[in-house]
Amino acid sequence: MQDQEDELEQILAQLQEQQQSVADITARRADDTSPEQPPQSGVLWMVGGLVLVLIVGGSVVFICIIIVLLLPQRQPPRNTTHIIHQPNIPPSYPYVEQQFLPPAQARTRRTDYIDYNG
Repeated sequence: MQDQEDELEQILAQLQEQQQSVADITARRADDTSPEQPPQSGVLWMVGGLVLVLIVGGSVVFICIIIVLLLPQRQPPRNTTHIIHQPNIPPSYPYVEQQFLPPAQARTRRTDYIDYNG
């Protein structure tokens, strides 16, 4: 009977040790998976960069819209008639008489010109 009691005490001691180790493991897991863990810095940088791009891009678009609205609108061209003034040229040139002018000459082709069309 004494042997059984000793064996029972040993088993109870082992059971208490196992319960304690299970409690320690459970406590460690609860600490590792706490929901209050701060987000990683890479994610923060990515979100910050995205916000910066949206702000800068949006401000550029906004400035372009303001510039387009503030530019003066172009006026449509008016139908105006242009007046061409003809110089007063007398019908005959008074200083040179027609008889002293050389006779009119027909134009001749240049000798260095090559007509490829025929």
